[in-house]
Amino acid sequence: MKKLIVNENFKPFLAKSDDEVLGGFPFAWNISELEKWIGSHTDEVVCSTVKVSPTSPHMGTLTEVHIPTVDISKPVIAV
Repeated sequence: MKKLIVNENFKPFLAKSDDEVLGGFPFAWNISELEKWIGSHTDEVVCSTVKVSPTSPHMGTLTEVHIPTVDISKPVIAV
């Protein structure tokens, strides 16, 4: 396991009331700000294809009604 290297210049984005956030203490990912960052740093982002297993009970319910509402132009963010 690699030792964590602290970035002294790191400044977290505090979530606003309408931000999408994943997780909680001690790690909360501000998905809204991450999407903005990805959009303005496309040359630094590595995209890859990931094979996934069939849905698990933890992923919610996928229904025929939900499928047309999915925006496939946005990347999936895996944390």
